[in-house]
Amino acid sequence: MNAAVKTVMVGRNKAIGLLRIVTFSRGHVMLEGDVGVGKTTRPRAFARALGGGYEYIEGTVDLMPSDLMYHTFVDENGKPQVAPGLLLMHG
Repeated sequence: MNAAVKTVMVGRNKAIGLLRIVTFSRGHVMLEGDVGVGKTTRPRAFARALGGGYEYIEGTVDLMPSDLMYHTFVDENGKPQVAPGLLLMHG
């Protein structure tokens, strides 16, 4: 798996190792950094190396943790509705 990821990412060996630990321990990771440091490319390469899928969620200032699970809204008939959020929609 490291070889497959390293064909996409050059350098950042410590970050690649830490992401591997998080992946196999079924944990979560939040990647922070400047533009162009591989925050999107690294997990996408891991997903492809493992043969899995990849979904991208853009964190914005108004994104609440509950928005990832579900969101509430009022439909066209004026009735409150609950719909699955980004994580439950694909889970």
